[in-house]
Amino acid sequence: MLDGNQLSALPKKVTFPPETNVARNQLTVLENLSLPKHFNVNENPLERVSRVTVMDGSVWQTSPAVLKSFVLDEKAFKSLDSLMRSYSFFKLGWTVDAATADPACAAESGVIKQVKDISVCVVPDGS
Repeated sequence: MLDGNQLSALPKKVTFPPETNVARNQLTVLENLSLPKHFNVNENPLERVSRVTVMDGSVWQTSPAVLKSFVLDEKAFKSLDSLMRSYSFFKLGWTVDAATADPACAAESGVIKQVKDISVCVVPDGS
């Protein structure tokens, strides 16, 4: 359990346990991470989520946060879209600030797509 610490970042290129709890930390960015199937990131001051994996059957626990950017590749976007349409209990507490996300998405040659009420910048796989 990594909850309730003062973590400001998560290590890259590691395999997280299938159930990982990083709630109540100081995480502002989730970037280039292979997220586990069950991931609790509640009560973190998240600002950016970028290029993370979304496993089939994932359950993410999130609390309200206004993201400046939410970027996924096409494969991860399709997985997230499928999860949010398939499971009524799967809801992200995030919103995305279009004033910062739209220009950032254009800079990455991405396209804004909606998953329910969340705007996601979708970039080509492997970019």
